[in-house]
Amino acid sequence: MTASINSGDAPDKCDTFLRYLEAEKLRHEDVFRDFLLADTDPLLSVVVPVCNTPLAWLRECIASVVQQSYPRWELCLIDDGSSPDSGVGELLMQMSAADPRVRVRFLPENHGIAGATNVGLSDAAGDFVALLDHDDRLARHALLYICLAVRSNPEAGLIYTNSDRITATGARADPYFKPAWNHALLLSHNYLNHLSVYSANLVARLGGMAPECDGSQDYDYVLRAVESLGRSEILHIPELLYHWRVVEGSVSLGNLGLAVKRGRAVLRDHLLRLGSSARPEPHPDQVIYNTLAFDKPGGELSCLVYGSDEADIRLTCKSVVEDTPDGLRLRLETLHERPASLSGAICCWISSRPAGPVLLVMAGITVASPGAVLAMVSRLKGTHAVAVGPALQLAGGVIAPAVEVGTDSDYESSISAFVLSFDLEVCALSTACILLDTRHGSPSPMCFDSGYLTTSTQFLAGVQPSATSPPVLLWTPRAHCMSTSSRVDLGVLSQPGDVQTWRDDAGDISGNVRGRSS
Repeated sequence: MTASINSGDAPDKCDTFLRYLEAEKLRHEDVFRDFLLADTDPLLSVVVPVCNTPLAWLRECIASVVQQSYPRWELCLIDDGSSPDSGVGELLMQMSAADPRVRVRFLPENHGIAGATNVGLSDAAGDFVALLDHDDRLARHALLYICLAVRSNPEAGLIYTNSDRITATGARADPYFKPAWNHALLLSHNYLNHLSVYSANLVARLGGMAPECDGSQDYDYVLRAVESLGRSEILHIPELLYHWRVVEGSVSLGNLGLAVKRGRAVLRDHLLRLGSSARPEPHPDQVIYNTLAFDKPGGELSCLVYGSDEADIRLTCKSVVEDTPDGLRLRLETLHERPASLSGAICCWISSRPAGPVLLVMAGITVASPGAVLAMVSRLKGTHAVAVGPALQLAGGVIAPAVEVGTDSDYESSISAFVLSFDLEVCALSTACILLDTRHGSPSPMCFDSGYLTTSTQFLAGVQPSATSPPVLLWTPRAHCMSTSSRVDLGVLSQPGDVQTWRDDAGDISGNVRGRSS
């Protein structure tokens, strides 16, 4: 078994990934050993558009489906006008003759990736449809895990998995450990991507991929898909079940201009369909990804700075005042002494303020980069979030956001540190620096006692959490705050009992952050 991270990564990270792959092999074998096929288990269709694929890669792709440990599948191969001398047609016929579950359609001319995929979608007879690129591979137990996910939630509309890449030498590299369903992250890039599996009912409702979106047709497809699905209908399997081949000249390496342009166009259409005024723009640090621009907010911003040290209070107040943009009327108040019940005092103050954006900041925390207040307020007003929190850096390091991973797992799951470049929907925010929208109600005193607001926090009025539609808590790296003061109470930032992600874990795979598996 070969594995690598990136050529610039430290050897210990490569060793960590190797150990992960060894544990993965044992874990998958255990799942397979315990699996018994049931009459009600779904037929899974795998749709693969093919066009002039190098034969060795195409053989690997097809073999990765034929050799699946889960037997109830069909493979729909759509030859999209491959040249006669490519050998693709002969190989497809050989594979079809060898296994009746392999079905081939030959298109007389090239329809493009969306058009060829649509032929496969219309041919698919399965209860769920998986999309596989013609030079990629599925993990041997990928479809078995899909079956188990369907068993756990038969009403699922969309299932996605983690993925990694296949290098030119055949090594597995660059694991992408994804979070559970996270709409905010999807707005930055198509993080669901590989492997994505759609229910037949959803495929019928969507009506096919848009040929005019070729290059970003899958992004447009998934954006349209999630518009009609509830949170409980989108499942994440935190396993590396898709191996994406890195090919010179492919979208995975470069030549992204047209794909990026079309990707922003389909994202803009998605936001318009949702009634959002946000606009997609190039991410400042990673231009092939997106960030959202919001209308400049106006109105009043209430702010409470609380603490016992006068110098820290003055420092924080000065920082907030200087960072508040023109157009926002800042009403700043301070709480100088720690009362018998800090949480009660904060809740009392919140209830005295007009309903709207309320910023709470612990004395000693300051804005680390200009625009933090604007970033938080614009997101609170431009999204459905009930609270927004910044990237918060303390003397001991950055507090990592609490992001859910997905389905239950018998191992400690991870989330790639890569996602910390983007806005994220999280399951907890530190109350040491938090912006609340009190139009949705005031959080209970308990969250201020514990030092964190969670999606299960009981609100005193307004929105109440539910399993199917919990309040949206948004974390954004576009707002960066920090404190080097030893007087900032780290106790209120301690790890919540039901949330397993707060701090970076330097020893994790590829610089990942530990995630919650719930």
